[in-house]
Amino acid sequence: MRRCRRSRGVYCFARPGLGGRGWVPLFLSRTGNLMKRMASHEQWEEAQLLGATHVLVCDHDERDAREYVEADLLRALKPIMNGPLVEAELQEAADGAGVRLVWAA
Repeated sequence: MRRCRRSRGVYCFARPGLGGRGWVPLFLSRTGNLMKRMASHEQWEEAQLLGATHVLVCDHDERDAREYVEADLLRALKPIMNGPLVEAELQEAADGAGVRLVWAA
């Protein structure tokens, strides 16, 4: 990974969209140390096989903000590598009496 910073935030493995317009999210997660996480990310190889060429990052220092942004983006973007289990967990959280966020590294 080139130019990987020690940032905290939400990241997404993405491939270019059709006709080179925009991005197609393949995998989305959050981390407290992007450089450490990317050093040996177990899903980067699979993402590359699916066409990933970039890691998109949204910096957030506060853990609560990272969790909220991750949950919001997962619901909106539905990255293929995050699978249907994440969708089921998000729906369960939305149906419950309040927001339930789970740390998954």
